[in-house]
Amino acid sequence: MERDSFRIDLQFHPFKNSDYGLLDILRAMEEKDLDALGCLEYNWQRNVSLAVIRKMNKEVKKNYLVNDVNGNLFFTNKETGRVLCLILGQEVAPPNQEWHFLSIGALEIRSWRRLEDIIEEILDKNGLVVFDHPFADPQRFFAGITKQKEEKLFLLCEKYKGKIALEWNGYCLPRLRKILPFYSDVNKKTEELAKRLGIPVVPTTDLHAIDKDMLSVMGTCFIEIPFDGMYCEKILSVLKESIFSFNFEPHRDYVSFSHFFRAFAVPYIKSKMAAG
Repeated sequence: MERDSFRIDLQFHPFKNSDYGLLDILRAMEEKDLDALGCLEYNWQRNVSLAVIRKMNKEVKKNYLVNDVNGNLFFTNKETGRVLCLILGQEVAPPNQEWHFLSIGALEIRSWRRLEDIIEEILDKNGLVVFDHPFADPQRFFAGITKQKEEKLFLLCEKYKGKIALEWNGYCLPRLRKILPFYSDVNKKTEELAKRLGIPVVPTTDLHAIDKDMLSVMGTCFIEIPFDGMYCEKILSVLKESIFSFNFEPHRDYVSFSHFFRAFAVPYIKSKMAAG
């Protein structure tokens, strides 16, 4: 059956020393009917790594034809002919964790000090820049940003309008955030800012795949763009063109409470306690 659209979840975080491999990721993509997945490592934390993506074992090669095109990995299912793509990148933050950016299709971002330098380097490397959960503050345990930061966010978005997208996050559960002091519906605020400035909003699952069971929520959020034979060297340019021309269909949803607590909240709290 011919496909007339292309589905991609732009934010998936694989973990080192997990109980799954590359074949499990590809099988999960097929099960969720995803054509592409943005696989992102952290620039500040080694356990969120692309190591598992790069392990091309015998089982992967037995089931898929593998092709590396401009650093993006394409897998053709030998039985069905279905082509899957893994777009490699990073989630990048300065040392003070002021904000997070998704660098889709660009690796080894070295400009960590200034926000503008991070954005400029991703753009210089022809990556897609996505402002990750812009209203959830990493410096405040992901509570809402302050009014001062809102003003700075507005200016950054004005400056880079047409070059960056904003992210709608599948982990920012509004029912949970509603009962916590200083937390708010950050996805709603992101949509309001985007509408005000005319900036695209892309939903991502933000899946933190600590173990194999968590792969089941892959594709909770994704975007769907018109299919136009965009595989191989064209994928990133067509993706960016579709996003910045607003020629895509967003699919938004939230992960479950149980997944959020097991995949993110509990590990995050433990890491903060360990750091003192």
